[in-house]
Amino acid sequence: MLQNNLRIFGSAFRSIVPSVPLRNVTMRTTQTSTIDIQPAPNQIPTYSREYLRDLLEKPTEEQIRRAQEEQIIKDRLQRIYDAKQNDRNPNNFVKVKVNLMEKYKLEETPTTTIAQIDHLTRNISRPFILYNQPKPKKICVQGIRRKVPVSLKKIIPVMRAIIGKHVYDAINYCANLETKAAKFVRLTLNQVKRHAEQIDLAEDRLYVVDAISGKNKRWKRVRYHAKGRGAMMNKDTTQLMIRLEEKPVEVMFKEMIQGKFPPALAYIIRKKLLATDADYELIRRNNFILTARGRQQRKLMFKRQVIKEKLAFMEKGVQISTNLIEKKILEEEARKFAQVYRNAQEREKSTSLSERQALFKKNEEAVGL
Repeated sequence: MLQNNLRIFGSAFRSIVPSVPLRNVTMRTTQTSTIDIQPAPNQIPTYSREYLRDLLEKPTEEQIRRAQEEQIIKDRLQRIYDAKQNDRNPNNFVKVKVNLMEKYKLEETPTTTIAQIDHLTRNISRPFILYNQPKPKKICVQGIRRKVPVSLKKIIPVMRAIIGKHVYDAINYCANLETKAAKFVRLTLNQVKRHAEQIDLAEDRLYVVDAISGKNKRWKRVRYHAKGRGAMMNKDTTQLMIRLEEKPVEVMFKEMIQGKFPPALAYIIRKKLLATDADYELIRRNNFILTARGRQQRKLMFKRQVIKEKLAFMEKGVQISTNLIEKKILEEEARKFAQVYRNAQEREKSTSLSERQALFKKNEEAVGL
């Protein structure tokens, strides 16, 4: 009822007061703000030249604030770029003076046509070739075992655990697990190791590089219940594929220098030293690979050596990454160990050959030839 009375009162008020359109009028209120009534659409507002020039040339407060923020960001990036620790700044590079003008002398290009042809033929006869040295191929051997009566869920943890291990460590790990899956994985490892021995691969440098498992055939069987009842069940089988890689001598010695020598191989070396009654000096020299404590000490010593080299470079004002220092130290040390290893192998082959020749002569004399 109140709404109807207000509607009647409004219509009566409009009939008494004529409606006049307001233009460019500001209505004051009790508050501090004002209500601006825009001009009519058909009326074009007029602006002075000074107002238009200020609108185009003078920036607003928002534009000034954004420009200040961008300038702060640019100044910060410039300070980071100009810092002495920035390796990307050419001003921070190590200055090296090399005189190669005598080695690389620029030949003057001839002007006559005959001389130009002669110059071109001479350059074609000895071209400049960039030789891309390929990476050495990996020497691998693999073995597959099918229809393994173990589910994929139970065999995957064992296969993941042996990846990257030495073949002796992998076999020892599977032997200590009293599971059906570990038994079949150990049989596959022994099978691949025997195959590697047949093709004359070094047994002490064999590592598990891949261990892949997948589903195989599924068998239907009967599960017997009480009172002559039964139900069908599924017997899953899997397929295993294990690949062994013969690591190069240098790569294996790099791991040995870092304190990552295989424990199972260290155990075999200890047994050989005990069998041959090795002296104290030989055991002391090889202590960093024979025991777990020696391997841990070797790892700490290698880290300290890298830090020492880095501090020496920093004193000279040269910034070199830790990875590069580690790479250089490993290459130098591994090269020395590999040379000693190859010399020992050649010495062993020569001694075995001389022993066989002596035995052959002895047999000839015994037969009377």
